[in-house]
Amino acid sequence: VLSSLNYFENIKTRLSKKA
Repeated sequence: VLSSLNYFENIKTRLSKKA
């Protein structure tokens, strides 16, 4: 479960960086 959350957060951070 923790891995899933970390993965989701990673994508969000990537999107924020790209934005």
